[in-house]
This record gives sequence, structure tokens and C-alpha cells, in this order.
Amino acid sequence: MNFGDYMYSMLSAPFKKVAKAKNQFYIFFKVVGSLFDDMKTALFRLRAESMIATASEKILEEHGRDRGMPRLKGEPVENYRTRLSMKFIIAEKAGTNEGIRYVAKAFGYDNVKIERSSDATKWAEATVQFIGGKIVLDDRVLLLQELNKVKPASALLSLVKEQQYTAQQYIGTAYIIGKSITIRQG
Repeated sequence: MNFGDYMYSMLSAPFKKVAKAKNQFYIFFKVVGSLFDDMKTALFRLRAESMIATASEKILEEHGRDRGMPRLKGEPVENYRTRLSMKFIIAEKAGTNEGIRYVAKAFGYDNVKIERSSDATKWAEATVQFIGGKIVLDDRVLLLQELNKVKPASALLSLVKEQQYTAQQYIGTAYIIGKSITIRQG
């Protein structure tokens, strides 16, 4: 039921005695109702586009521009959406190990190890190690650049990526007249 039909149904019986084709209320509600239906659709779309979780890809770029976070080259849409959603949390935790972990998590890396420099004169430097996870963005320079944005000190981070792959590995032994031959593939 559209808005015009709904408004017509709300009229009391005396106003509905005239046939719909000649009823001025019905004609008015049909015209105005279609305008209200279009406005309702536009408002629902506006509501959906105003939230990062439901915004279309084109409007997501605008959300990123508003937050100073353009979409990175090769970044999937859902990861960009996650990174934009985590912007406030990342900014709030900037400069801390927790903030660095949030940045890594925004890129799809859940297991992160942060090692401080062993040199006492370089107390603000650290090595960030991504362990496992899905390869979301394989551009090491870009990842390091994003990590260093949340570290306000002048000493920058270094990045180590340890990727775990699952693959079949065949290891076998063949016996030849008392000799053992081990075949390794790796």
C-alpha cells in the first residue's frame, strides 16, 4: 500500500461515496502520495548512504575524503569500509601498541607482534610483525606508511610480514636394496 492509498483509506465513509475516478480526494492523494513515496525512498537511501556500513562504493569514497582516508591502491571495498569504521578508534589510540594493532586489524591482520628496539638510544623505534592472516594488501610500503601515520614520534616503525601458506608437501622414502633414499620437497 502506497501513501496515497493509505491516506484515502483514512477518510471517513461520507468522503468515499463518490467513485474513485471522480473523487477529488482520491485524485489528490494519488498525486501527492506518489511524491511522498518518492521522498520516502530518497530519505531511506540517504539514511543508508550516510552510514559507512551500508554506503555504496561511490559514497564510501566521500566518507573517506571527509576523514582524510582515501582508498588505497588494491584495497578491497570491505577492508576500506572496516578501516573507515575504525578511524575514530585508531585516532584515539594513536601512538600506542594498541593503536598499531588496530591499524593492522583494519587491514585484515589479526596476529601482530610488536618488538621494541634493543638499542637504548632508539627507544621510540619498534618492529611490527604481521603473523599469518589473509593477504589483503600486499604493498609493504603502503602498509608501513599507514602504520607510521598513527605513530606521532619522529622515529618510525619497521615492518616484517610472516605469511603462512597451506600447501601439500610430499615427503617419501624409497628402499633400494638396503639403501634408504629420502626425497624432500620444500
